[in-house]
Amino acid sequence: MKSGAQAIVQASFASGDWRGRADVLLRAEQHEEATPFGNWSYEVVDCKLASETKAETILQLCLYSELVAEMQGLEPELFHVIRPNVAFKPESYRLAAFAAYYRVVKKVLQDAVNSGNGHTYPEPVSHCEVCRWWKECDG
Repeated sequence: MKSGAQAIVQASFASGDWRGRADVLLRAEQHEEATPFGNWSYEVVDCKLASETKAETILQLCLYSELVAEMQGLEPELFHVIRPNVAFKPESYRLAAFAAYYRVVKKVLQDAVNSGNGHTYPEPVSHCEVCRWWKECDG
C-alpha cells in the first residue's frame, strides 16, 4: 500500500477479533483527502462464483472495507464484486449505502458471541458440502 501498487492480490487484514483476506485491493486516486501513503487509497474487490451478489457478500466486503480504512486512515468510497460471465466488469457498491446496516449486524453478532453460553450447534447450510470444517460439525 505504501508503494502505491495498482493492485494487491490476496490482501490479508486483522484487527482485534476480525480477520479477512480480500481477493484484490485496487488503487483509487484521491482528489481531496490523502492517506498516509500518498494521494491514493485502496478499495476492495472480491471475485465470486455466484451469478447474483448475496447479502453475505455485501457484509463481507463492508468488513474488509472497514479493515482497509483502519490501515489507510480513510474509508473507501466503494467496494466491488466481480461475478462470472460479465467480462470481469465489476459491480460497484457505495460503502456508505450499507455501512449502518453492517454496523448493526456486526454488533448483534458480537453481542451474541460475547453473551452466549459457549454452546453452539452446527446448522447445515449449502456450503457444508465444500467446507473444510465438516468433520468438526459432524463430530
